[in-house]
Amino acid sequence: MSWMFPRRSGIRAPEPREWILGALYLPVFLFFLNFAILTYFPALGFPLTEPRNYFFANLLYMAVNFAVMLLIFRRTLWQSLREFEGKMLLSVLIGFGMCYGANLVLTTAYTVLDIMPENYNQEAVNSLLGGYPLAMTLCTVVLAPLAEECLFRGVLFAPLARRCLPAAYALSMFLFAGMHVFQFLGSMTAANTILCLSLYLPASFSLCWVYQKTGNIWAGIFLHMFINFQSVLASLLRSLMQAFL
Repeated sequence: MSWMFPRRSGIRAPEPREWILGALYLPVFLFFLNFAILTYFPALGFPLTEPRNYFFANLLYMAVNFAVMLLIFRRTLWQSLREFEGKMLLSVLIGFGMCYGANLVLTTAYTVLDIMPENYNQEAVNSLLGGYPLAMTLCTVVLAPLAEECLFRGVLFAPLARRCLPAAYALSMFLFAGMHVFQFLGSMTAANTILCLSLYLPASFSLCWVYQKTGNIWAGIFLHMFINFQSVLASLLRSLMQAFL
């Protein structure tokens, strides 16, 4: 089991200044920026019930987070990129396989048991992909992974992993999963919420694992990009097939 859970102390955590700024920005990312956009877009005459406005609200949210993370973590990102080795790609591919396999088991079990949850977050992404495929692919595959890995793995996981690895996994995994669900809490039953949360745990675990395995945040960013690209590609292919059937 030492291969699956490597005892590695060489994880490159953010520098203290980066960590402080990242920790301060985390609640902005989770709550305040989203609240501000939901509040001020309609107030300025851009109701979010219109697909175009909803798309630009999401684009603004992702672009701001991406820019802020690049600014805050620029030193760690640059240094980690310089230290990234080709052999780390094997860990990225293994992490992708772990995530895909676990998701396949979960979705198959939920389908057989007839308890597949409504994933409102995925439905929203699929809707935006249908209307703005190129821009949403860029947001989903490039902007979101970098911002989310800097916060959930850089700020939450890396420093805590040096002290208590199980706590680092638990905190990073459940906050990451919750981030994809909490904005829809009022629209879902408790059972649907729990099942939706579980759908994001395989990706959460794999992203933590690959960071621990390689010690390099870019391994998590690349894995996150692969996971999101696979999801985007599946969504676009489904839409294409439905258009021709």
